[in-house]
Amino acid sequence: MINISRLILILCLSFSSVFGQTQNLILTREQNNKWLDSLKTLHLDQQLLTIKDRLLADTNVFVRQSYPDNIRVVDQIGIRVYGEAKPMIIIGGSPMIIDNKTEISKIFDLTKILSKEYIKSVNILNPNDPASTAIYGRSALDGTIVMVLTHKKYLKKFKQLKLRANY
Repeated sequence: MINISRLILILCLSFSSVFGQTQNLILTREQNNKWLDSLKTLHLDQQLLTIKDRLLADTNVFVRQSYPDNIRVVDQIGIRVYGEAKPMIIIGGSPMIIDNKTEISKIFDLTKILSKEYIKSVNILNPNDPASTAIYGRSALDGTIVMVLTHKKYLKKFKQLKLRANY
């Protein structure tokens, strides 16, 4: 029953995102930076809701891979829209790697547990902050969302999602 509900929700989100909702997607670094700035002004419950919405919308955004010499690797994956930037997400000190190959069901599972029950605070590190790139590397070039857990024991729940690089 849960799998059927999950499938229906994913199909509805995919359908609505592809037909008519693409204008709300965050596709450029400038849009991403504005989104991160706006996230800083919200209260925790609104931050979590906004992050969930972004995660679900981003399932239809394929981020173009690029290298330091600005050569881009472009692959077409299904009906996704091309974008330039997605922020890195750190929960309880553990990176949640959400890239072009992440299964939508894992993203959906993450959004279900992003709540005040598990998350105590959200800190936004700017994309241009040299400290964040020094700590988190190239992945932090599009900003970093750092979530502090209410209890350390909840980290296991997030790690069970196995959101790591898929390569």
